[in-house]
Amino acid sequence: MLKIILIITFLFPFSTSSFGNWIKYFSDQNGNTFYYKDVEKDDENIVFYSMADSIRPNKKGVYCTIDKRVADCNNFSLKYLEFKFFRGPLCIGNPESVPLKTIESLGWKKNLPNSSDFLIIEKLCNKYSKKIIPACEQYSAIEMEPNAFLMSSMPWVCSSTQAAA
Repeated sequence: MLKIILIITFLFPFSTSSFGNWIKYFSDQNGNTFYYKDVEKDDENIVFYSMADSIRPNKKGVYCTIDKRVADCNNFSLKYLEFKFFRGPLCIGNPESVPLKTIESLGWKKNLPNSSDFLIIEKLCNKYSKKIIPACEQYSAIEMEPNAFLMSSMPWVCSSTQAAA
């Protein structure tokens, strides 16, 4: 009996470690919820994991995605380092991975102000670099590349705090 308890004790944290410590940062009107974890500072960039979970699957049957990304704190762009998707909610089940060559071919993605990606990068850069970066004027709608993985988008609107910066 003691062996079973020890086995469960040591295996349980490893089986749930990919789901632990996620911090919710955004929910939209379509039922998508966004989380992040494991933020690391790297010069003018930050590296972190991001999870996007939906209450309904998209057209390809994907409920949830987890990616590792590097984000540029000067212009709030991002580049994917890993990308996994799940056919079950809350990223439960066996993930399917996007091939590394495909991920590398995507390059850097620019984000519009008030998009979920822009907002989390701005928040984490400000938190980890301790400098406020005026961002509202950095992009126009023409520069935005569509996010091939997430189906929702946010309108390009500057908040009053960004416009005043």
